Amino acid sequence: MNLEPQKIPLEILTPAWATGGNQQQAEFRVPTFRGQLRFWLRMLFPDQSRDEQIFGRADPHGAQASCVSLRLKSWQARSATQNLEDYTGKQGDDMLHEPEAYFLWPLRPTRDSQQKRGALYPAGTAPTASLVLEVTWLPPALHRRAALDGCLQQAIKAFSYLGAFGTRSTRGYGSLWPCGADFPTPAAFAKELEFLPDSVAVRLLATAAESGRKALAEAAKWFRRLRLGTARFGGTPSKWGKNDHDVAPIPKAGDVLFRPALGLPLAQNYRDGPRLQTKYLWRDPDSGREIWNDRYPSPARLKIVRIAKEYRPVVVLLRDQLLPETTRLRVEQRGSPPRETRLSHELFEQLSSAGDAIH
Repeated sequence: MNLEPQKIPLEILTPAWATGGNQQQAEFRVPTFRGQLRFWLRMLFPDQSRDEQIFGRADPHGAQASCVSLRLKSWQARSATQNLEDYTGKQGDDMLHEPEAYFLWPLRPTRDSQQKRGALYPAGTAPTASLVLEVTWLPPALHRRAALDGCLQQAIKAFSYLGAFGTRSTRGYGSLWPCGADFPTPAAFAKELEFLPDSVAVRLLATAAESGRKALAEAAKWFRRLRLGTARFGGTPSKWGKNDHDVAPIPKAGDVLFRPALGLPLAQNYRDGPRLQTKYLWRDPDSGREIWNDRYPSPARLKIVRIAKEYRPVVVLLRDQLLPETTRLRVEQRGSPPRETRLSHELFEQLSSAGDAIH
């Protein structure tokens, strides 16, 4: 009976905004990493319930215990409590002109709150923060190990190379990486990802940097150019950003929005105009009832990786999570009747052709 735990040593290549119930206290939480592994089991093996078969489910009509235990064995990191001012070392418009401000907009201080959150950084002189997870198959489930462990190992691999955790993890913060891993070429990294299904695409952006944070700044500048809706902070508005900025307040028949394809919630606050909330029509699979929903996980994720000792941004595209283009959108403004428009995949497809194909 083999009960030897499997150790998963990981680095954290970028600052991680990671908290629990106390939003100002940074911490590593095992439920966060278990949720990541569940997520990748669903992405790699859709409609096969592998996440429930391995990690169990809470169902009064068919509850199942987890087959494995997941423990945080050790970690090395420094914690801080910061908002965007603290993070950038700047204030006002100077702060908002920093590239990463585009990714960390929710952490800017406001009249009502300083928006300080717990963040994790490398400890001492270490280049990255790190942790070690342990996965152990539990004795009652050992008879299922032969059938399920291969799926779990693929999820651990995807989690290690493409995963991130914490607030703004879909924008590259809290990017995980196997300890010490460094591929000599993009082709070598591509070979390591051959196990991924066709529904998961990975694109490597051209920019490279000497640290994870500098790579995030380059990724923010690239993504902002695609999404820029006004010239308020400089630059030329993109086709997609200008459309979303102009159409949202007063959509007309035939209008489309691009940004909701990259995930919701999406609240748009105009400097001298309305505050808008975009929702999409969703059918409850159990009741069949249609409701307007304002939450939808992003099918396009930015991640920082390490290749040839440099830090590179990649775009991870999860096509199975993409809302159909037939999805109806509704733009709501307090005090005004809601207005409907349509969804377009054009911006998502633009991301799908960015950089070089890794998978």
